Amino acid sequence: MKITWCRQPNEDNALDEMIISENGPNLHEADDILERVMCKYWSENSQNGKWHFIRSGENIKTYFGGSSKVVGKMLSEPSKLPFMS
Repeated sequence: MKITWCRQPNEDNALDEMIISENGPNLHEADDILERVMCKYWSENSQNGKWHFIRSGENIKTYFGGSSKVVGKMLSEPSKLPFMS
């Protein structure tokens, strides 16, 4: 959980984030869970059920899988959580 001067979560949000951080999968192993949650969110909160994001600038870098040595290393290590195997 990252808290900075510009991001001050309230007590409820901070507790939720700590529980997820402690009990959830590592971020680099959470693709399946995040995709299911995003699909559920957009199906409930959009007219056509499709994901849509607004790009507000041209200086946004795109991540292509395999281009990061750190993420590649993390993905090569097995998960410590039995339900993520």
